[in-house]
Amino acid sequence: MNSEYIIQELKEITNTEYEREYEIKLTDISKELTQNLFDSIVAILKTEQNNDLKLKLYCIIFTYKRRRNDINFCINFYQQNKDRIESSFIVNHLYSIILKQTEKLKDINKSIEIATELNNKFSEHIGVAHNLADGLVLLCEEAKSLSQVQIKEKSNEALDLLNDIIQKDPDYAKFYSTRARAFILLKNFDLAKDNINNAIDKEDSKSNDYQLRITQYLLIKSKITLQEQSNQAIEDFKKHTDKIEQDIRKTTLEMLGFFVAIISFIYADIQILTKFSFTDAIRLIFAFSSGLLLTMTGFIYIYDSNNKKIFLPLIIATVLLTISIILPKFL
Repeated sequence: MNSEYIIQELKEITNTEYEREYEIKLTDISKELTQNLFDSIVAILKTEQNNDLKLKLYCIIFTYKRRRNDINFCINFYQQNKDRIESSFIVNHLYSIILKQTEKLKDINKSIEIATELNNKFSEHIGVAHNLADGLVLLCEEAKSLSQVQIKEKSNEALDLLNDIIQKDPDYAKFYSTRARAFILLKNFDLAKDNINNAIDKEDSKSNDYQLRITQYLLIKSKITLQEQSNQAIEDFKKHTDKIEQDIRKTTLEMLGFFVAIISFIYADIQILTKFSFTDAIRLIFAFSSGLLLTMTGFIYIYDSNNKKIFLPLIIATVLLTISIILPKFL
């Protein structure tokens, strides 16, 4: 394969830049490039006069470097050629894609702004829709100032776009990896795993950047595992602290009830002994003691219905009440 072959392939593309097929064909050609071919294509672009061919050469050069995460090259390349390339769509679309990859908030927001404008004009272009969805997901991942409500809203907005995109083109691997990231944000780890596995299965193993793409997918897969384990640890810790708090509250209430009962019991005994006969006083003390035990048992049951300790005071209370009833027969 040589540069003449690449040029011929470019000339055979008859789609307009506003069609998804145009971007796909240029991406496929960029996957065929070696470093030597890439250098030759860059040299050809510098002298090419045909506007249509200039645009196609620009796109495959940009895409070749973008797929290798050479962000600085792409941004400089855009700045150098934006006035030479007569296009308002595909050039801006590719620029929006690369801006996100700087992972700087101002660039991510600028990328989303460009993508939103393009998506409003060309809503059927799934490449543009995916770029917008990817930008929203990345913003949620990087912007620490976003609330959980905002993250949920933007993640769901991205999911709506991605679901529609995948329905239209179910074979493009990158769409699934982006949807996996959206599911991570929503803490739906099972669906995140399904999607990243789909991305790995569907990635083109014949492309020159296959290893790079697979590495990116495996990093996402590792992130899913880490996030899932982290969330589980947080949930377990919260359950443990909630139980400790509940136990402390229950113990405090039991102790308070116990001291109140003692004070009430002493006060009532004094009152009973000074106002009633010995037999009646003894009966009332037993009955009052039984009532206090039943009250304390009731408090314990309300806060912990599984507490087996309630049976002993319940039995004692029953015995005391029985004694208070039958005592006159023996005195």
